[in-house]
Amino acid sequence: MKMKNKKAGQIEKKKKHFENLKAALMGQDPNLKESRTEMAIKRARKIYEQWDHASPAKEESSTTVFLLVDEILKYAEPCKA
Repeated sequence: MKMKNKKAGQIEKKKKHFENLKAALMGQDPNLKESRTEMAIKRARKIYEQWDHASPAKEESSTTVFLLVDEILKYAEPCKA
């Protein structure tokens, strides 16, 4: 019985940690009052658009992950940060 309570406490602690992390990542920048996620997508898109995509090996910091995140966010529930 004691072990179950300890395990349940650990799970709750991990859930709380995840929610705090999610709130930080999905929250707003306190100085700019803009969504951190939107800021990251804008920066990534700007970097991506600087390249001609002829050689991915030479395109440091240029990925299309922002496209995936943008698509996922269309279906995600709004974060209560």
